[in-house]
Amino acid sequence: MPYCKQCLNEFSGNNKLKFCSLICTLDHRSVDGCNGCINFTGVPAREYGSVRFRGREIRANRAMWEHHNGPIPKGLVVRHKCDNKRCCNIEHLELGTPNDNVQDAVTRGRHAKGTSMASAKLTENDIKPIRELIAKNIPPRIIGLQFGVSRAAIRHIKDGTSWKHV
Repeated sequence: MPYCKQCLNEFSGNNKLKFCSLICTLDHRSVDGCNGCINFTGVPAREYGSVRFRGREIRANRAMWEHHNGPIPKGLVVRHKCDNKRCCNIEHLELGTPNDNVQDAVTRGRHAKGTSMASAKLTENDIKPIRELIAKNIPPRIIGLQFGVSRAAIRHIKDGTSWKHV
C-alpha cells in the first residue's frame, strides 16, 4: 500500500498517486503568500491554479471551496475576495453569480478596457481627436471611416459607454 506524500497516511488505490486525497494534493502544492493568500503552485490553467487528480482537471479554488462547503450550486462561481487567482485560502473565497464576479472586476479596476481589450481597434491617442471631431458635429460615419471603425463605435465614444476612462 502507498503512503501519502503529504500526510503520510496509508491509502489504497493506484500506486501512481502520490497523495491520498485532492486536499493533500492541494496542500502539498500550495505556499503561503502575502496578504494571507495561500498560492497554489501547481499547473496554471488560465492564470488559476489547476490540479489533475484521478483523471480530472480541477481548479484549486473550486476544489478547496467544495472540500469545506460542499458542491457549488449550479449558476454560481467561486470568487476571490483577494483578487489573487492562484489563492486557495478558504477565507478569501466566496460564492456569487458570474455577474457579481464581473462587478468585482469593474469595481476593483481589473476588467479589460481600452487597448487591453483584444478586440480594440482604437488607442487612447485616437480618442481625443475623435472627441474633437464629434464636437465639430462631423457625422459618426465619416469619423468611423477615418479611424477604421463603425459609426456605432463613434456613437459609443460620444455617449460615454466606451473609452470613458480616457
